[in-house]
Amino acid sequence: MTKNEAYNTLAEIIFKGFIVSDFYFDSNHIIFKTINDKEFELMKIYAGNTNSYDYQFRFNIYFLVFSLLIISNQNVLIDRDKHIDELFTLFSSLPQYILRKMIDLLNTEDARTLEASKYLEGFSYTDRSRSIWKIASETLLTNPEFTGIPGTENIGTNSCQESWILINKSLDNEEKYDTDFSMALLITSASNPKGARQIRNQHSGAVHGLEDRRAHLADIGYMDSKEWSSKGWAARTDTAEELVAELDRQMKGQKDRHDLLIEAHLKQVKDSAEQKRREAEERIKRIRIERGYTPLIEGSQRAMTTEEVSKMIESKKKKLVPSTTGNEMGSARFFKKTNPRILTARGRA
Repeated sequence: MTKNEAYNTLAEIIFKGFIVSDFYFDSNHIIFKTINDKEFELMKIYAGNTNSYDYQFRFNIYFLVFSLLIISNQNVLIDRDKHIDELFTLFSSLPQYILRKMIDLLNTEDARTLEASKYLEGFSYTDRSRSIWKIASETLLTNPEFTGIPGTENIGTNSCQESWILINKSLDNEEKYDTDFSMALLITSASNPKGARQIRNQHSGAVHGLEDRRAHLADIGYMDSKEWSSKGWAARTDTAEELVAELDRQMKGQKDRHDLLIEAHLKQVKDSAEQKRREAEERIKRIRIERGYTPLIEGSQRAMTTEEVSKMIESKKKKLVPSTTGNEMGSARFFKKTNPRILTARGRA
């Protein structure tokens, strides 16, 4: 169902109270309507005990009775209560295949009503809806003067009508609040113009954001929570509802086509970096082998003991300090090898 089809269906459901469908058999023309919740509950009462062996049959027959609008060019809604038994007998006498076709038609229309009801909020924000509300708010939606069909005052309101009334009353309250708020700011601005201007800007920002959200909803019809698909690209996040839904999916770890693409790209980058690292290691090993570098054998290194450290220090000291136990020739050779000029504390010797 497209948005326009849904909006047209909702217009019938709200402004008439139901949608109608034609049924023909032999030379007979019957017009059925969809039933509302109040009629459905009344129908179950007429059907009787649910444990009765013929309950399903009686339920189907009364379903046809309460769905009937016009038969033999007569509107049965005007005094339906007086003819319920008569209509029950009439439908009971029809062949089974005719009854089955009638019920299939009504089930199809009920499914169309249910599908259209998802667009109710978006429809309520349209100019068409608000314009008709200005008229309908002064009367009952079931009033024949409003529906144009005699007898609609006897069937009660349906759930779409009730929800539509609540939405429009909320919008009316918002408009009244905005008017009162503007008047209050006008008075406040006389004593505190800067503060009043700041509050007005904050309020205007919130109102514009809400109006944008409703205009977007009226344009697309309804927020489809099932619109997201793991095979699709990133979902829209133009509204608060869409943003919350996207965050919820991310927290649950659900990935769409865009997420999988990014994940595959990051994996490719990681694999490429790992491959380059391995190639660099192989290249370094090859260079070391070519230059004759022998790597340390694992286990050949260990910490030196204290005795080994002491012996190493002593051996180095013996190499650096000349022996003084030799003859003067040894001393002379030592000084000759060091430097002919020796500095003392007073200067050059």
